[in-house]
Formats: sequence, C-alpha cells, structure tokens
Amino acid sequence: MDEHDYVLRNDLDEAIVETSLGDCRLAFRRQRRSGDLWCVVGGPLAVIAVPLIPAGILEQVRDHRDPTDPLARRARGRYAKWQQVRVDDDLLIAIRGRASDLQWHFLFGDGTPFGGGGSWLPTARRASLLDRLRLWLSGRRGSHVAFLRETNAKEIR
Repeated sequence: MDEHDYVLRNDLDEAIVETSLGDCRLAFRRQRRSGDLWCVVGGPLAVIAVPLIPAGILEQVRDHRDPTDPLARRARGRYAKWQQVRVDDDLLIAIRGRASDLQWHFLFGDGTPFGGGGSWLPTARRASLLDRLRLWLSGRRGSHVAFLRETNAKEIR
C-alpha cells in the first residue's frame, strides 16, 4: 500500500503539514467525517497511517487545560530539542525518531504537554550504538501506548 491508498481507505483530507524525519516523510491529516488527526508515515520500508488525536478529545482537553499546572510547566523544556510541527494555532506535535521508533507528544501553543504516544518508524537506517544503548537502558519492550494526560477526572468525560 502507498500513501494514496491510506488516504482513500481512511477518508483523510489534504495534508495540513508535512515534515521529514531522517529518511521518512510524515504527513499530518484530518479525517473528513470525524475531524480526527492522523499521521501518514512513509519510509523506504513501508507506509503506515496512525490515528493520533480524536477530535472530541482534543476539544475537551482544550476546554479544561490548566496553564499553571507545575508538572506541565516543568515538562515544557523536555520537548524543546525535539522537532516540532505546528498543526494549528494551539496544537504542536513534538516528534523524535530513535532507531525504528517514532515518539510524539502533543503540546499546546505555549508548549504545555497534554499527551503523546509512539509508533514504528519505517526507516532503513540502522540504529546507532548510542540509540541502541538508550533503548536497552530504558527497558523498552514492545511499542509505545498512546495516552492523553487527564488533569481532572471529574470534569472531563
């Protein structure tokens, strides 16, 4: 399957923003009927489509965010060195590739994080010794699980 097949199969709109990460190309798109945010990742080994953020969840998180949260303020600097992609005025996605691992975190326009996840990166580049060591020391087994950070469980439903 190529990128066009995924766009047709998942009813994805035109690319909002495109960027490259190593030898891979990432295209961020919205699904036409639901407004969900997707990422189509193409590389020399494969093309995959990954759902990132459901539209309803994004609106709930925007309505209930707390910019004074001390954990969120401390975390802003963590993603400063990651490649950042601006999807709209109030949504940034910080991405990082490590070996064949793609990690992303969702950030508000001011840099406050609210969730993230990961996927496979279809790169043909071999992981450096430093990347292999980092993955081994982190104890990573398997792939990332997507998550959204909920600050107040009673208000968000």
